[in-house]
Amino acid sequence: DIGTMDEAKAELMNLRSLAYEFRYELSAKLESGDNAMDVEEGTDKTSGSKGKKGKGKRKNVMGAKGEDTDTQATALPPSHDKTKEVREMLMGVVAHNILFRSCPREERTAIVDVFEKCVFQAEEFVIRKGEKGDHFYVVDQGVCSAWDNGQKVGKVLDHGICFGELALMYNQPRAIDIKAQTEVVLWRIERMAYKQIVLHFKQKRMSQSLHMLENIKVNDCRLGDTLDKYQLQTLVSA
Repeated sequence: DIGTMDEAKAELMNLRSLAYEFRYELSAKLESGDNAMDVEEGTDKTSGSKGKKGKGKRKNVMGAKGEDTDTQATALPPSHDKTKEVREMLMGVVAHNILFRSCPREERTAIVDVFEKCVFQAEEFVIRKGEKGDHFYVVDQGVCSAWDNGQKVGKVLDHGICFGELALMYNQPRAIDIKAQTEVVLWRIERMAYKQIVLHFKQKRMSQSLHMLENIKVNDCRLGDTLDKYQLQTLVSA
């Protein structure tokens, strides 16, 4: 039911709140020795009989205490060649769009790198109402228009205009049709590529913060020698 950026931001806040509550409850269970999520080898817990090997093994859940979690940054998706003019246009769009405004410059540069070129002919649909959306578009050349129930709506979409932001966050049906009035050259980024970039830089920042925290000294004692990996990662997340 997400239809606007304000609704999307409110939904993200709710999801983050639920995630923190879940993580807190999970860590409390792990501290109290609750091993309901573990299956011991050599014991069938459902019947209590021994000699049968459990199907599962002890797993690391959200950085469970005592387990090392990988802070290696996810690889970036492949980039696509662009002219200097196209890069400058896309950087301008990314710098002013609500989705990317808070991203550091390095992250915005990586996002621009991933945009790929696509061409649509006159009268061809770029987006169809009701279809699942997974791309965000920026117009480079030509003109597009928006249609709703056969009626043209909104302003003309020409050079430097973007559309489809919500597709980068949610797999929601498109709300309107977008059709090429002339042959158009667009640049687009796909949702999974965008999320991969965000995750890459989030993991990179967490790794840097973790390294910094490990080397902080309190009364000549390093935090890395006092706290385990899970506790340090909890501090980083906070």
